[in-house]
Amino acid sequence: LDTGDIVLFSRPCQRMGVLGCILCLGTKTVHATPWDHIGVVVKDKDGTNRIWEAAFSGVKHYDLHARLQRSSAYMIAVRRLYTERNDAMRESARQYVAEIEQRPYKASYAQLVRVAVSQYPAKRRRRDLHRSMRRLEEDATFVESEL
Repeated sequence: LDTGDIVLFSRPCQRMGVLGCILCLGTKTVHATPWDHIGVVVKDKDGTNRIWEAAFSGVKHYDLHARLQRSSAYMIAVRRLYTERNDAMRESARQYVAEIEQRPYKASYAQLVRVAVSQYPAKRRRRDLHRSMRRLEEDATFVESEL
């Protein structure tokens, strides 16, 4: 892994406190995804991969290996950033995360709900469009087989 890669977590929502459980289930439901949490990998100058993530207590970072070992997630996935990485890019990322470390999580619960609700219709339209495209592909395949 390298700077910019994303680590996705699917955690057991029912093991969280009430608010955490609501946000966890809400994230999975509204976005129609198994993932409820993400972290971004940033490589230290010494080559150690760290994971940066936002929590209720603010933006934090941990040794990636240790974080994965202590995770309660039942699924973890990685999405790699497909770009050429160089020292300048890594240094820029390190500077940015140094600026935001310990920054409080500013979103209020009302903001979280507004974001979730405002994004849901667009997500639903994309899913509907995808289904329509699949049906058209199936129809085209059927027509070709009949010719």
